Order: sequence, then structure tokens, then C-alpha cells
Amino acid sequence: MEVTEKSKPSFTRGRPWNVSFHVVLSSLALLGVIAMLNYLAHRHDQRLYLSQISAHKLSPLTLQTLSGLTNTVKIVCLYDRGEALFGAVTTLLKEYQARSSKIELEFVDARMPGRAQAVRSQYSVAEGDTSRVIFDSGGLVRTVLSTELSEYAVSPDNKEIRRSGFRGEQLFTSALLNVTQTKPVKAYFLQGHGEHRLSEENQGYGRFVKMLKNNNVETDALNPLMATNDIPADCGLLIVGGPSHQLERDELVKIDRYLARGGRMLAMLNIQARQLPVGLEQLLLNWNIQAGLDWVQDPAQAESGDAYIFLASNYGTHPLVRSMLRTSVKMYGPRSVSRRAEQQPITDAPKVTEILFTSSAGRLITPSDNPGEAIVSKQGNIPLAVAAERGKIQGVNAEDGSTRIVVVGESLFLSNMLIGHMANSDFANQIVNWLVNRDALLNEIGPSPLSEYQILLTEPQMKQVRWLFLAAIPGVAVVLGFFVWLRRRV
Repeated sequence: MEVTEKSKPSFTRGRPWNVSFHVVLSSLALLGVIAMLNYLAHRHDQRLYLSQISAHKLSPLTLQTLSGLTNTVKIVCLYDRGEALFGAVTTLLKEYQARSSKIELEFVDARMPGRAQAVRSQYSVAEGDTSRVIFDSGGLVRTVLSTELSEYAVSPDNKEIRRSGFRGEQLFTSALLNVTQTKPVKAYFLQGHGEHRLSEENQGYGRFVKMLKNNNVETDALNPLMATNDIPADCGLLIVGGPSHQLERDELVKIDRYLARGGRMLAMLNIQARQLPVGLEQLLLNWNIQAGLDWVQDPAQAESGDAYIFLASNYGTHPLVRSMLRTSVKMYGPRSVSRRAEQQPITDAPKVTEILFTSSAGRLITPSDNPGEAIVSKQGNIPLAVAAERGKIQGVNAEDGSTRIVVVGESLFLSNMLIGHMANSDFANQIVNWLVNRDALLNEIGPSPLSEYQILLTEPQMKQVRWLFLAAIPGVAVVLGFFVWLRRRV
């Protein structure tokens, strides 16, 4: 009987082996392609940003910092997931983790017990404190609070204060550098001449001290420099915070000698001493810094109903304030601080740069010859702060040879009641970083823009939306399901 084409068996014993061979071969080929793609992705790391919220490309400084990490950095994001910036913080931290194998990232919901409580106990965080991102490397800890991450702007239409920028990369990269590259510094607060006390509640510097400690700067009080008491050898930064009483001549000599050998000083003036010099004015004059015996107002930037308080947002051209653009410092009754008009004609004279000004509506008020009266002696952009630097001295250690001084015309802007306002803490950070040679932290990483979207619906429109989601969409799914079922029944 002749076997026709139709009578041939459709299934043979060798067919399963043939199919299995092709499946195994295809699987191996697929695995090979995946392995090749992973190898190429590892060698040529390229990230594709599909959404606007994640389209935050890291700056060259951040990439350089991440690629240079040699020690493991543990980042703990202790956050309330209901906060507005949680999404932005999460996205940015994952970018950091993707760029370095030395980053260990952990997200902890601050609202949940257990792990959150363990983190609070480990890093001394009180129950109910604000959300934060903790950077920990070898015992060095830097914390970035959620309240520090936002930049605000006033709407020109309705004068409403709204969140306009996200400062995550700026603060996170600074924290990384602090726990991996910066050396500890010891700062001393001079006391005994009416300066702000560290323990005072409103006008004290307790929050400023905490900020310094968070930036790897240890602090201590320094008694008056009388008799054998001198500036300690380990002093990396001398802070003179608003003295209102006279400094003795011997004290001024010791401070001048400290600066001459490459010391660093932050001096803040007290408005109460504008009519009775405390001696600091003459010392600064020797360094080509003019501390005015006056009072500065700025009606255009003044707080409503208080001529003493105004915002200063005009900056000079100095690395210290380069990243401060678009921010404002809140000041309370400052004195003028400027570059000396006739500088000393010596070869190693310090270079003095004015770094902060009033607006063009600024007014300089000086006492008149009549007691109790004052006159407006100048109008325009009045300088409020300066930065002075004298180059390295021959024969002196390279780290200590360069003298740096910052003088600010008032001392309350870093007090407990004002340091949290506007960009005061940022200004303090920049000042300290420049004074102690942490120039890498004076980066130009600006805040990334944030867009806020609002959907305004009338009551009838809200009813339509409710019907759409509660009835129309489920109803369409039910009808389609019925027709599918009916089709299969036929």
C-alpha cells in the first residue's frame, strides 16, 4: 500500500528532542545577549530620564565626589513618606547610589515603629523630630534636615510664599564631603565682652554651634585673653560674636598676632557698640577693613513695620557667595562694613572684597553733633560684610599661612531666633567653609527648580469626576466583560 502525504505521521519520536534543542539553544542565545548588554551597560553607564521629576542630572562636582569615594558611606533616609519632598529626596538618593558602589542606602519610614526607633536611638534623634537624611562614614555623621531642603520665593502676584527650589544635591554632596574628605576643625567663641552666649535662649548661638558640629567643626568657649591666657594652638577658627564692651589692648594684640601667623576669624559687630567702639574696629582697620560707627536701613527690603529688620540679597563677586544668588539674608540693625578707602601701601596687604550689600534704597545713618539725633549720610548700595585674605607667608606651614577674615555688620543673624530664617544658615555655612579652607564645599550646585501643580474644579465638575471614576469606568469594564463572555458562549 502506497503511503500518501496525508498518511505520514504528524508526530515522530525525534521531534521532542529537536524542539528541546531549539529551546535550549534560544535560551542560551538570549542569556548571552543579556550578559553582553549588562557588560556594555557596566562599561558605558548611561541613564535615560523619562520623566521631568527624575530628570536631575548630577553636577560634575557630585560625580567627582562619588567616583572618588574609598570608604563606605551609609545613607539612612528617615522620612515621613507623606511629606511633599519625599519623592524628590528618594529619586536623588537613588541617583547617588547608582553612581557609586560605596553608597549603602536605606529608607526608613519615620511613622513606623521598630527600625525607625532603632535609627533614632543610634543617631540621638528625638521622637517627633523632623524628617532627615543621615550620612554616616566611619563614625563621622552629617545630617540634612527636611526643613533645609527647600528654597522659597514670594509670588509677585499675591505675595504668597511658595516652594520654588530643591536644594538636595547641594546639601547631600556637601554632607558626603564632610564625612569623607574634611578634617575636623576646632572653633573658639570669644567670651567676656558682652558677646552672645552659647547657652542663651533667643540671642544665643546654640543653634549655630549645633550647625558647626554637624559640619565637623568642634566648638568651645574662650575666656578673655588676659594675663597668660592666649588663643589655643589648636584654634582653627576664632569667632567674635557681637562684643558690646571694650576689649583690652593686650587682647587685641593677641588676636592680631594670631591673624598675622595665618589665623582665621569671623567677627560680627554689635549695633549697641556703634557709638562706643570696642577696639575691634581699630584692629580691623589695620587689616584694611572699615567697621562703621553707624546704622544701616533699607526701606525697600524692610520687614513690615520694623525699620531694623530687612533682607539683604545683593552679593559681591567672591567664591564665598557665588552659590548664594537668588537668596536673601535676614539682618537686624546692621552696621556698615566696607573696604578701607585708603588701604595700607604694603606688599602683603590683605585683599578685601565686599560680599553683601543693601539694595539701591539703602541708607547709612550716622550720629549728628546734637545728642539723640541722627542724619542720613549716604544712600545707595551699602556694604554689610567683607571677606579678607592675605596670601601664604614664607616659612609658615602651608595650611596656616593664609590669613582669612570675614566681618559681618551685625551679630543677631546667627542667633537662635534668626539663623533659621531665609538663607541665614546657608550664609553661615559658606562663611565657615571658606574660612577653614573647605573651598570644595563652596560649590556652584544651585537648587533644582520645583513645579507645583494645582487642579481647580467647581462642585459640578467634582460630581462629574466622581461619576467617571465610580460608575462610568467600572461600568465600561463590566459591559466589555459581558460581551466577551457572550462571545465565548456562542
